[in-house]
Amino acid sequence: MLNLVVQEGKSLIKFSLDIKAEKIILTNILQKVEVTLICWALEQTNGKVSTASRMLSLGRTTLVERIRKLGIDTSEFRKKLLPAKKIEG
Repeated sequence: MLNLVVQEGKSLIKFSLDIKAEKIILTNILQKVEVTLICWALEQTNGKVSTASRMLSLGRTTLVERIRKLGIDTSEFRKKLLPAKKIEG
């Protein structure tokens, strides 16, 4: 088990990697970390890409390109709001 702690400004980001192979492919691990962070930001922002891009300190266009390249479906992060009930009085 490899535990990583990264400090970015006031934030601490913790990762645990369970590596069972003798050889790892760094680009694959980095891509999984990137997907995890993008999905986390989208979840925090209810799927709002512009707000997520600010959280990740990326330009909106850059984040949109990364989302498209990584095959992330942003609609999964948009909460379905129930229609408001009419209050009878």
